Parts: sequence; C-alpha cells; structure tokens
Amino acid sequence: MRLEFVKSQLIKTAEAAFGDLIKSFWENPQRCNIVEFDKKLDTFTGTLSVLIAQQREAFIVARQRGGLRLQDKVAQGAHTDGHQVV
Repeated sequence: MRLEFVKSQLIKTAEAAFGDLIKSFWENPQRCNIVEFDKKLDTFTGTLSVLIAQQREAFIVARQRGGLRLQDKVAQGAHTDGHQVV
C-alpha cells in the first residue's frame, strides 16, 4: 500500500516536471532562460530515472517470485492468449 502511494507521488512529480519543462519553453521560446530550462530538464530526467529504476526493480522481484518466466511458458506450449503454441 505504501509503495503504491510513493509510486503515484513519483508519477505526479514526473508529470508536473514534464509539464513545467514544456510550458517554460512553449510559452515564449525567445525569452526562455536556458539555465532555468536546464534545471527543469534535470528535474524531469532525474524523476524519470527514479521511476524507471523502480519499475525495473519491481519487474525483477516479480520475475523472481513468479516462478516460470514467459519464455519458459512458451517453451512448454502455453501462449499468453491461452492458445497452444505449435
């Protein structure tokens, strides 16, 4: 439950950072302060990196706990849509 809250907060932060980044450039590109734009870009990419690392870790844990991987299931003849692989 706590992980879902943190995850949603990170997603909200990433969305806000991306919106801020785009808005700062889109509203008036000629007046865009490059230092401020760079800070906003760093904030967005940092938040995105955390989200990606978190998802990768969750995938690895799920794969370790899940037993058979999809490749193993396909090799055994099961397919994701329930049809037999021939």
